[in-house]
Amino acid sequence: TATVIQKVAKAYANYEFHAIYHLLLRYATVDLSNTYLNLLKDRLYCSGRDDDARRASQSAIYSVLQSLVRMMAPVLAFTADEVWSHMPRHEGDPENIHMAHFVHVDPVWSSKVESWADAELEARWEVLLNVRTEVQRHVDLRRPKKRGERLPGQIGSTEEAAVTVIAEGETMQLLQEFAARLPEYFIVSSVDLVVGTPVEVGPDVQRAAPVEIQIEPSEQDKCPRCWRHSDDVGSVSGAPELCGRCGNVIALGAGADS
Repeated sequence: TATVIQKVAKAYANYEFHAIYHLLLRYATVDLSNTYLNLLKDRLYCSGRDDDARRASQSAIYSVLQSLVRMMAPVLAFTADEVWSHMPRHEGDPENIHMAHFVHVDPVWSSKVESWADAELEARWEVLLNVRTEVQRHVDLRRPKKRGERLPGQIGSTEEAAVTVIAEGETMQLLQEFAARLPEYFIVSSVDLVVGTPVEVGPDVQRAAPVEIQIEPSEQDKCPRCWRHSDDVGSVSGAPELCGRCGNVIALGAGADS
């Protein structure tokens, strides 16, 4: 987000409106919709209302929205104004988006943007997202080629996939650091990490990351609430069909309804 803000601000200063259009389009469709919001759906929809990770995600999304609507306001005036009218706002925020400061000159938001700029963190996430791309490629290879023609060993939704990642060196160290979150990031049921040298691939195959990916259908039971296949389905009393997380959320009566 910080990088996009800096590029958009520079494009406005140079009257490069075509660049602004492409930057905002890519940011909304690729960075947000296809990546960030996609991997957050599980915790937003299925975690408890007051779950720390869910609340943190809501705060991050709100910061992203504040930035996005301010960036688009000069060129998408009516759309930005309508979005702003539906947003919860801070004390002192104007009633109309066009009375607000642009992101990089607002004293509150400019300090946030500076704190977001972290080249090392961005590089680490680039590796994770490249591995995610490689996982998605292999999942797609295990899908039926035609609807209704599913063969043994093939999978339907990504949540059915049990993933094994073989890697070494810094890539494996990074994956091990995020091991508990990898099923959520990859939108699969489980991820096993194996230290080893990935097998060589042919010249016609372009790997997104230096990893070997193995996909198998999960042998665990499916939770009908979150769609994940888990070994703790039925572990919560009174919720025999749900996984442990979903069972506890329902038992507490704190589903993600806000």
